[in-house]
Amino acid sequence: MKYILGFVLLATGFASHAQTQLSTLPAESAAYPPAATSVPSARAANAPVKTRLGLKIGGALTTKIGDVGSAPATKLLPGGVIGLYQLLPLSQRSGAQHVRFYFQPEVLFSLQGFRLTNGPTQYEARARSYYVCVPLLLTASWKGLLLQAGVQGGYMLGVHERYQFVDFMTGAAGVNYNKSPRYYQRKELAYVVGLGYRLPQGLGIEARYVAGLTNLYDLNSRSIYSTYTNQHNAGMQLQLSYPLVKKN
Repeated sequence: MKYILGFVLLATGFASHAQTQLSTLPAESAAYPPAATSVPSARAANAPVKTRLGLKIGGALTTKIGDVGSAPATKLLPGGVIGLYQLLPLSQRSGAQHVRFYFQPEVLFSLQGFRLTNGPTQYEARARSYYVCVPLLLTASWKGLLLQAGVQGGYMLGVHERYQFVDFMTGAAGVNYNKSPRYYQRKELAYVVGLGYRLPQGLGIEARYVAGLTNLYDLNSRSIYSTYTNQHNAGMQLQLSYPLVKKN
């Protein structure tokens, strides 16, 4: 009996000593800290949105709207835009599911204008105008989708008009040209709305509608154009954009 009691006491002492030794060992989490797999993604989600300076180019279909009448008929004229844009973040990225806002100023060279046709009189005209435009846009981005709205200031650099007609007296076809913008209101204010999509690498595509708020013609020009008191530029644009410079 005394041997059994001695064995029990010996086993109890060994177990107590072993427990004491184990308590002094470092915890597994301290000795082998788990890989911080979630840290990079969290940092990426909260990283500041980069400011971008980029190039854009695109095509357009333009015309004039307002009190244009039915004869001669006003039709679309193909045009285009090219220039620079900048994205300035207004909010920091807080996750892929959140909407991010940018201020997007641009400087564009724009080819626009309209065509006029009157079948019965065989009259045709093409009025091409050249503008420097400065859109100032608020852009909302969500999962690459873009929604844009803002205003645009423009200045007409020049015009090139071609008029084709038939002389009623002789029946001969005639052509006249005008390259003077003296009958036009050279300063323009317009509004802009658009939709688009931008890839993570920065390549984007945008569809825009731009319409003038100011009169197309100079109402003080003392010409027939001064009677056109409610005519404005308008057009649809399809643009491609790509960032040239990215910075935090």
